[in-house]
Amino acid sequence: MSESYGAYANLLRTAKRPGAEEQYKRALELNPNNAASWHDYAVFLGSFPDRREESSQATKRALDLDPRNPATWANYLDNLGSLNNERFRSEFERGLRMVGDLPFAIDRFTLPALSTPGFPVEVMKAAALKLRTSNTDNLPLWINRYRAWLAVDLERSMLSLPASADFERRGGIDMESIRLFLDTDIAGLREDWPRVDRNLVLLRERPKSDKRRLHSVTAFWYALQGRYAEAAEALPGGEPVPDEWTPPVMGGDNTYGLFETAQARIYRATGREADADRLVMGVLGRLRSESTSLGAGCALDGRPYAGWMRHASLAANEGLKDEAVEALKGAMRCGDLPPTFQPQLPWFRQLDGYPPYEALKRERERRIERISAELIRIETESGLATGQQALQSPGGSR
Repeated sequence: MSESYGAYANLLRTAKRPGAEEQYKRALELNPNNAASWHDYAVFLGSFPDRREESSQATKRALDLDPRNPATWANYLDNLGSLNNERFRSEFERGLRMVGDLPFAIDRFTLPALSTPGFPVEVMKAAALKLRTSNTDNLPLWINRYRAWLAVDLERSMLSLPASADFERRGGIDMESIRLFLDTDIAGLREDWPRVDRNLVLLRERPKSDKRRLHSVTAFWYALQGRYAEAAEALPGGEPVPDEWTPPVMGGDNTYGLFETAQARIYRATGREADADRLVMGVLGRLRSESTSLGAGCALDGRPYAGWMRHASLAANEGLKDEAVEALKGAMRCGDLPPTFQPQLPWFRQLDGYPPYEALKRERERRIERISAELIRIETESGLATGQQALQSPGGSR
């Protein structure tokens, strides 16, 4: 009976109809040990900003009752707020030990939850665990290695990618399109423009590649080459650009992909100054408000904050040096090594020579040296760096 009330509550929640909370409470009255209803009730509570603490407590209860549920573990880790502390790392590793052998669990914890803010060591540890569990439902190992190395060493990140990934995963996901998007990021960050152009052509030819996102990625990299007229032509096909997109790539979304910064540059270079000003003022206004709410923290409304690099890049592009540096400090405080803090990007080059920014670059280099040694150690001890193992999924070549 408890399960029936829980199922009805989920139906009401999904349909956004009233009465869901009453049904969850009834389900839990009938069976206080119904882990699934505690989890679902936590999800319901989490949709209300002023009930995050209740949601967190419900998640803990669900985890106590069913410590082998990957979805509950993912929500529990998310509720910890700040990712850059010893408690999170300890609980993250405990979660991997508890459910790492289950389908999708490792990726649910790490990609993009930890790769986007910049925790390369944890992403590589997840790859090592994948290698031991041999679960074919996991994403290929090369995705972890690519993400782990991206902010640390572009050459190693590039070498982590296979020469081809011409297969489909469950749900019809075209992995070769994913590989080409990722390879385009490295090529662009290395300013290998012929390779960028070649990849974009190949993506246009892929029948299952996301053509809308291809347009925004094309506009982004054309803008960075100064090909503003071509970028402006590609721009409409990519709109509206989402705040988040999977896989996270430069130009693919606004949060990780920093698309708005390139968009402002395109507008200004093609005579749309007023549009650029409206875009910048609107986005920076929201980001400033969020930054004020965050203070010295890393979580907004109980969730890890993802807007630091979006703020830093746009502020740097507008010549707001102090604001850009403060946002970069936030990114470096809340992540080990944010992957989109790439000093070669044109808006960050505008900060060169500014003493507070130069200090941040030195800190970035120190972290790169430390994290690089740790990644090499993990790869060597786990066997990830042996032969073609690094390019395989746990179940083989896919």
